[in-house]
Amino acid sequence: MIQLDGISKVYKIRSGYMKYHDLYALDNISTTFRNNNISGITGASGSGKTTLANIITGYDTDYAGQILYNSSLVRTLGSVRYVFQDPYTSMNPVKTVEWHLATAASINNVEMSDAIKKLEIAGMDYSIYKDRYGHSLSGGELQKLALAISIIPEPEFIVLDEAFSMMDSITLFKTLNFLKQLKKTISIIYIDHDINRIAFASDYVYILNHGKIIEENYTDKIMNDPLNDFTKELIKYSPDYHRRI
Repeated sequence: MIQLDGISKVYKIRSGYMKYHDLYALDNISTTFRNNNISGITGASGSGKTTLANIITGYDTDYAGQILYNSSLVRTLGSVRYVFQDPYTSMNPVKTVEWHLATAASINNVEMSDAIKKLEIAGMDYSIYKDRYGHSLSGGELQKLALAISIIPEPEFIVLDEAFSMMDSITLFKTLNFLKQLKKTISIIYIDHDINRIAFASDYVYILNHGKIIEENYTDKIMNDPLNDFTKELIKYSPDYHRRI
């Protein structure tokens, strides 16, 4: 379980000669992400989703407030893994899929056979992909590889920040259903700007706006009986593919 207590992130923005004002990327966020759940975070662009992900995963340590990991201030090394939106920043284009798996297995003291199993259950056939170089993979394939690598050490939590943005609809559907099985052993924080994707995959939803969680509830409650006006707008203006303009 991950508990946030009064998390704030402030940037000093220059507004004139020797003048600055505070810009709150996150403003006093207190909430809990439960074990064996898919916790979905959504909101407008610039609402603080990635900033929150960076803080939860330890990539950003300059913030106010505290985070408890299973009631402890100390995060166990490797207990939370991060999958970025852009897989090109984390994958080596001149190395093979086999190299990426072997490297991840070695770093995490995992048998290569177990790493291969993770790739397979994430939807990539090792025999087909093992000799493929990073530069020859599509964005969606790289995102699947990044997901597979993140679960090799079997962390307690994975944080997925727009991690499926390059996938086609079929691959996305299979991947989101895979997450529903994965949550039995690895808890998931899934961030996406598309509330339809969040609603499909998540057990519990958090709505971010202007650095604040303005509403959180079980998915059915959020989608069928939203309380906040911004949440209502997110749902209202999400694309309805059954109705053509």
